[in-house]
Amino acid sequence: MINKFLLSSLLGGFLLVGSSAYATSSFNYPSVWQCDQVKKNWYCDEEILKKQRQEAIAKAQEEKAQFEKSKNQKVPPMASEAYKANASNEPTEAPKTAATPPKKKLESLEDVKSAEDLRELLKAKEDKAIMMPTEENVKDYLEVWQVTQEKASMFADQWQRVVWKNPKLDYSIEHPTSTFGLNIKKEEKAVLKDSAMQDIAQKHGIIFFFRSDCPYCHATSKVIKEMEQRYGLEVVAATLDGGGLPEYPNYRDGRKLGKEWGVDVVPALFIADKETAEHAPIGFGAMSMSEIVDRMYQLTNVSVGEGF
Repeated sequence: MINKFLLSSLLGGFLLVGSSAYATSSFNYPSVWQCDQVKKNWYCDEEILKKQRQEAIAKAQEEKAQFEKSKNQKVPPMASEAYKANASNEPTEAPKTAATPPKKKLESLEDVKSAEDLRELLKAKEDKAIMMPTEENVKDYLEVWQVTQEKASMFADQWQRVVWKNPKLDYSIEHPTSTFGLNIKKEEKAVLKDSAMQDIAQKHGIIFFFRSDCPYCHATSKVIKEMEQRYGLEVVAATLDGGGLPEYPNYRDGRKLGKEWGVDVVPALFIADKETAEHAPIGFGAMSMSEIVDRMYQLTNVSVGEGF
């Protein structure tokens, strides 16, 4: 009902304005067109036009009277503010919202109040210097860049001092980065892995894919043979071209298995579980004994991410 009332009120006002304008308009004169008695046209229908004008004016006056009457009626308590505004013919005032002041453009280091401001200023100076590399623009950029470096150095120095005082926060204690610490860690791991290889050899073996004409395969075969003798490791030598190697004259045809496992690069080493036949690649290409031992140890004794 409310929408219908508003619509009729608006239409009524429009018709009233339009009719009043028409009544006082300079265009309200008797038609200059002469009626053609043989073939009438709409310009000659003065009586019809006059009647339509009178009906429009009467209707507009009636709707205006209804509109004025509705203004004096009590507005229902649940009526919206938009209904009240239309009923009183007053525009609804838009709710006031706090305008966000525009952010001040950063021009110099004096305008910097936060790390975000410093990053923004540095980026702006850099962009300007790149697009227009004048001496002045590059100088402006370097001045801001120097401040960022000074603050970064101060942060790094304070970081280091905090770490020295709080060993729980020192990552290098468990993961040394110095040459001295790395050598100690390396020796410690080597002893641990060497002793673990005895147990690994009891449950796992190596499948060694090679080609007889591959020089890297010949070099790797010597490493594998030494591991076999040191740890009692069981090795299956699998040829991909039908030929053998001096260290492994007793080999197997590995062409079918190599195709199934997607072996395209030789030498290729796989570790395999003797009981379950589960297998995983150790690596491809020539590798030293320490590399092979390290990878076998990681695959069998260390969870992902634990060794880093």
